Amino acid sequence: MARKAKENPEVKKPTTETPQKPKEQAPQQKPAETKVVKPKVEAPLDPMVEQAMKLNPHMKSMWITSRGFVHQATAPEYLRKDAKFYVNKYYKQ
Repeated sequence: MARKAKENPEVKKPTTETPQKPKEQAPQQKPAETKVVKPKVEAPLDPMVEQAMKLNPHMKSMWITSRGFVHQATAPEYLRKDAKFYVNKYYKQ
């Protein structure tokens, strides 16, 4: 015996129509942000670093360790473990 499905008037049948999406509004333009350009201020150099630069005017850039050792820019990493990279302001060609 086959049962007949009773149609319930309260149950809505699914439709294939897609619901309408609300129209997206154009994004509001924000006021242009102005960039403040700060003048470049150089920190005072350690006297040891200053002296190393003066003693090596032929080096354009160098690594200087905390103990005062000076290495070329191409020095291997094991030599410049605690060294900082500096551009020599006393460089002369």
